[in-house]
Amino acid sequence: MLEARNVCAALPAGLDLLMSMGRLEESRGGPVLVAPFPVLTLTLHPQERVLFSPVRNANPFFHLFEAFWMLAGRDDAAPLNAFIKGFGSMFGEEDGTIHGAYGMRWRQSFGFDQLNFVVEKLKAQPATRQCVIQMWDCGERHADLTGNWQDRPCNDVIFLRINDKRLDLTVCCRSNDIIWGAYGANAVHFSILQEYLAARLGVGIGFMYQLSNNFHAYTKEFERLRADPKKILDDRYSEGHIKPMGMFDKPGRIDDDIATFMECYEAREFPPGAFANHWFESVLGRAMIAHHRFKNKNMQQALWYADQIAASDWRVACKEWLERRANGQGAGL
Repeated sequence: MLEARNVCAALPAGLDLLMSMGRLEESRGGPVLVAPFPVLTLTLHPQERVLFSPVRNANPFFHLFEAFWMLAGRDDAAPLNAFIKGFGSMFGEEDGTIHGAYGMRWRQSFGFDQLNFVVEKLKAQPATRQCVIQMWDCGERHADLTGNWQDRPCNDVIFLRINDKRLDLTVCCRSNDIIWGAYGANAVHFSILQEYLAARLGVGIGFMYQLSNNFHAYTKEFERLRADPKKILDDRYSEGHIKPMGMFDKPGRIDDDIATFMECYEAREFPPGAFANHWFESVLGRAMIAHHRFKNKNMQQALWYADQIAASDWRVACKEWLERRANGQGAGL
C-alpha cells in the first residue's frame, strides 16, 4: 500500500516503487514496468487533484473537461478530440462512441442512473455496505469480455462507504498505467465523482483508495520522468499557498449545472448567471474559454482567461501548461 497526501505526492512514490521492484514485461501498448503484486494507493486529500509537475506536463484542461463529460453520462468521442488530437480514432468505435465510457455506464447503460440510486440508498441507510457502482459489463449489451472493442473499461467497480460523516471511495482497476491513468486523469475523474456524491449526500470528503491489480508504467514515459527526478515531485498544496476550492455549494442543482455546462461548452458561451453552483462559472467555464482561445491560436487571450480562474490550483496549472505550450513543449495528457 502507498499512502500519499495527494496526487502530486503519489506519482513519485509510485515511480519509486516500480524502480525498486518493477518487472519488465511486454504489453499491447509496448514494454512496461509492472509491480509484482496489486497496489493500493490511499490518498488522504483527494480534492488536491491537480498535477503541477512540468516534467509530467499533465493537460489540466483535458482532465477537467473529461471528468464533467463523464458526469454528464456521455460517450461521444468528438468533444474529447478538441483536447487530444485523434482521441476518437485511437479509442473510439466506428459510430464515434467510446465503448468503455465510464459516465455512460454510471448514468444510462444499465437501464437506470447508478449515481442517483447510490445517493438515495446512502441517504436512507448511511451505514450500508451495498453501494457498488459498476463499470465492467459482461452482459449482451457491452460484452466486455468477448467483444472486439477499441476500448474497454480499465477501472471496473467503485465501492462507497460513509465513514465518520465523510464519504470514502474505493475504485478497483484491472490495469493501471500510473503516469497517464492512476495518478493522472483517474485521480481527477474519481475524486470529482467523490466530491459530487459527497455534496449530494451532505457529507464531507473522506479518503480515496485506488486498487490497481496491474500497476505499471510504460518504459518510455517512465524513463522520461525519471531522467529529471527533482522535477517530478511538485507538491504546491503542501506549501500552503495553493488550496482546492469547493465545487458544489448548491447540491440540489449540480446535475442541472452539468447539463447547462455541456450546452454552454458546445455553444462556446458561458453567460453570467447560467449556473447555480458558482464554481461552474468561475472555474470550469473560464478554463474552457481559455482552452478554446488557445485552440484558436490566441495565446494572449487564453492566458488572460486562465488568469481569471478562481481556484488557485486550476489557475496555476492551466497558466503554466499554456506557457509551456507557448514555449514549444509537448501537449501532455
